[in-house]
Amino acid sequence: MNKNKLLVIWGSVVFIIAAYSLVWYIVSYKPYAKYEEGFKEFDKSGKKLYVDNEGYTYSVKKPDYFTWTGNLAIVDMEDKASLIIWPIDNGKNMEVGVIIEDNGVSNQIELKDKKTAVYDDQQELVNQYNEQIEILYNKANEVWGIGID
Repeated sequence: MNKNKLLVIWGSVVFIIAAYSLVWYIVSYKPYAKYEEGFKEFDKSGKKLYVDNEGYTYSVKKPDYFTWTGNLAIVDMEDKASLIIWPIDNGKNMEVGVIIEDNGVSNQIELKDKKTAVYDDQQELVNQYNEQIEILYNKANEVWGIGID
């Protein structure tokens, strides 16, 4: 293989990786910046947190390099429910789930809305923790202005 062909191949590979990285940054990574405005960096980890005056902790997990999924989370260390939100389509749509600690078991539940579990066998826990879930939804809407219901 001559030197020119090798240069063209290397140049093409570098261009493809650079183009993919740019698209990933614009489409997947950059949209999360709006969710962490006003948050403080935690321990030089790059993760940003916000704690409100009621003790709720809000965090933003940006997508890792070359992955397309990050999340927003709200945790109250005193309650037994945490809300996780996955922005989709640059934040136009949201998938929501809740983690409920019940009888020493951590239950991860995907939600259709704040009162309905995706899977029927998890609906009883959603009903039981409905008040905590409602509070978390309201706080998410208040802090991030995302309009989930």
